[in-house]
Amino acid sequence: MAGSTDTAKSTIPIMNSLSEMKFDQGLTFLILEHNKKVDEWRPISLNDLQGSKMKSNFADSVFTIGKSATDKNIRYIKQLKVRSSELEYDTDNVLVCRISKDDGYLGFRQVGFANEMELLRLPSEDLQTTKVETALQLKDRGLSNVAIANELGVSEGAVRKWLKGT
Repeated sequence: MAGSTDTAKSTIPIMNSLSEMKFDQGLTFLILEHNKKVDEWRPISLNDLQGSKMKSNFADSVFTIGKSATDKNIRYIKQLKVRSSELEYDTDNVLVCRISKDDGYLGFRQVGFANEMELLRLPSEDLQTTKVETALQLKDRGLSNVAIANELGVSEGAVRKWLKGT
């Protein structure tokens, strides 16, 4: 696909060009990227960036927006990487926001700070067992690993791991 940055091969030339422009012209770039789906009990890391992780090697700072497993209207902002200052919003201190609509515009309203683990679902063996069993049933029905991952709200890698372990 043209313009895809899912591989290091396609990412490196783009990021090199942006990096040159940054230094030559004194520019700052804000690059938005989608996260992969992560298990509701696992903190988000640099490995959860969509596409090639190589992009984060070029970035001066990387932030992510996580979804609370305890409240559908709560999101949290976490720093995954920072070069030029102190890491302030890490796993122990994420910025917690509520989705709100003010004057017709959807946005985030800061409500405080929290440990990321407080916003995640506690892992449960029953939940895990149920998901693995469902993944096996869906595979038997002919669904792809990607389709199963979308159905269960997990990463395709998790599905692969579950199916490999059986």
